Amino acid sequence: MRVVPYQEIMQEKLARQEKLLKMGAKRDADGHCFHVGEISPGCRMCFTQEPGSGIQIGTQCMCKCPYCYYDPNRLEESADSIKNKISDFFYQSLRPEQYKATTFSYQSSGETLYYINELEKIALILDNMEKQTGIHQYRFLYTNGILANKEMLIRLKENLGVHEIRFHLSASNFSKLVLKNMELAKEMGFFVTVEEPSWPHHREEIMELLPFFEKIGLKHLDMVEVQISDYNRDAIEKCYPEDKWRAYKDHFYHMYDEGLVYDIMEEVINKGYHFSVIDCSSAVERCRQCKTNQPFRPKIKSDTLKGMCAPWDYGYEELNSATEEQMKKFKDSLIKK
Repeated sequence: MRVVPYQEIMQEKLARQEKLLKMGAKRDADGHCFHVGEISPGCRMCFTQEPGSGIQIGTQCMCKCPYCYYDPNRLEESADSIKNKISDFFYQSLRPEQYKATTFSYQSSGETLYYINELEKIALILDNMEKQTGIHQYRFLYTNGILANKEMLIRLKENLGVHEIRFHLSASNFSKLVLKNMELAKEMGFFVTVEEPSWPHHREEIMELLPFFEKIGLKHLDMVEVQISDYNRDAIEKCYPEDKWRAYKDHFYHMYDEGLVYDIMEEVINKGYHFSVIDCSSAVERCRQCKTNQPFRPKIKSDTLKGMCAPWDYGYEELNSATEEQMKKFKDSLIKK
């Protein structure tokens, strides 16, 4: 793998995008969001900096992916640390920007479902927020899918209020168990998403699964450009020792997928598949890292966002923001408990 100039990669990407635009792909959010079909409502906040929230609990995972940018030797997060996060979230929920959050993501730097008991406590706070504000949060959860059996899925629906589950299939080497769990999740009414690193070694497996995704009614396919860190650099270079594999620096260093995500988009368009595909590239990372006080960030009603995401009634457009009376009522209700 070799590092090449940013411009070299951007020229190739833009040339491919122009071809796909003529086929029906779209470029939204001032050009930062390149996609086919309407992407997940949970992705909207990466581009708009609207009020959104989430929590990341725990560090342990049963899978060892070479592209994982977390420290592979990280220790388990202590019980005290997790308790403190839950307490901190309670107090953060009293702040206006949290109080008006329209999305919420359940995450871990390990496997999220290992920490279902702790996440159920978080969900109680979220449920109360919704009751007091009338804001209908869009909740989504990340998992490798290994633990997502029927009993777990019931807890996600009934206790966590999850709307969308994002499955990382390659973590389990595309196991049949996870594919069945994903199909079951769809049958139970979840929006099912596959979120994968755009990793050239998985080209064949992903391309072969596209008809299966269509068959089960997959909602979204998120292809994420691999971010290079101190913790995955050596592993990536072992997987891609030849000079033909390229990396470049945008906000962070990323490994170029050599057109994989655009090959997938072209196949989806040609076959008339109904799930969306997003190029979750370094451009998205750049948007996500923007500070909310930047005056040029996209506005909520910007024309460049229309039709970008699948529709979701956040209650945000009607409510716009919580009134002082609503905020006081909500705070009082939490303090009394």
